[in-house]
Amino acid sequence: MTMGSVDFEKLPEETQQQFIIIGETRSVPRHMLVVSPTLSKNKITRLKRLLLEMDKKESGKKILEQFEDTTKFAEIPDNHTDIFQEIRPFIKPISK
Repeated sequence: MTMGSVDFEKLPEETQQQFIIIGETRSVPRHMLVVSPTLSKNKITRLKRLLLEMDKKESGKKILEQFEDTTKFAEIPDNHTDIFQEIRPFIKPISK
């Protein structure tokens, strides 16, 4: 059985104690956002700032909570982009 750490942490403590963790994988982003290359740099900057600051306002926190109990958006540091090569085989394109 596989389970993400977020789901595991939602389990009651006594249920967590019944599990034996035999291995852990590298942490990967649950959700990633991309923007169209046709979007202006100004709009990208504004959107990025809006998303990264959502957790600082009560209205933003409510929206984030509705998005699978997300607490905040964070940038993926440039030195961590190798994770994309590792997870690429597991990404399925969305059909139009």
